[in-house]
Amino acid sequence: MMTLNGIEFDFDFTDADDLERFENAYEALRTAQDNAEAQNEKASAIVRSQCLAVKAFFDEVLGEGAYPQLVQKPSSMEQNNDAIFDFVEAYQKAMQDVGAKTQKRLESFKKFTPKHRRT
Repeated sequence: MMTLNGIEFDFDFTDADDLERFENAYEALRTAQDNAEAQNEKASAIVRSQCLAVKAFFDEVLGEGAYPQLVQKPSSMEQNNDAIFDFVEAYQKAMQDVGAKTQKRLESFKKFTPKHRRT
């Protein structure tokens, strides 16, 4: 489970299927942002395009309807950025938690392995 803005979503960065959805959606988000900026449109059109890309990202990764739970003003780049950065922070925390858990298990496993081998 992943919690964003106090809302729990059925998403796990350690699950290959969830991770693949995230990777694909993130690549689409980056491509949409790059395309919008490359078209030399008005700033408002670029912001609108980026906000739509963020919506597509969240609805793909966390499920249809996730976006309006995270962003109250869909045309606000600030709110969209905040939602993306909250997601990234949750990812970083999840990876730190996995790393800490792995390290703890490795430490406890050491007591079952010989300190050195005699030949």
